[in-house]
Amino acid sequence: MTTAELEQATRGLENLRYQDTRPLNAGERQQWERAKRGRPRKAVKAARVLISIEPAILARADALARQRGVSRSQLFVRGVSTLLAG
Repeated sequence: MTTAELEQATRGLENLRYQDTRPLNAGERQQWERAKRGRPRKAVKAARVLISIEPAILARADALARQRGVSRSQLFVRGVSTLLAG
């Protein structure tokens, strides 16, 4: 978000008063509860690994991850798991 976009998005909020607010409706409350949970916890803690990879291969891996709708980490986990499985 650019500075101009941020300024436009927050215009008028500097004078917001409590009296101008209202309670959340059911849909907004549900959305707020989902948002405030943060990242879901994993059953097993993942280790961070620093690897070196050629830029061209990384670009192809990122494209494949986008195509399959997974993250880069998920793509690498699937690939390593497949190799380990045999």
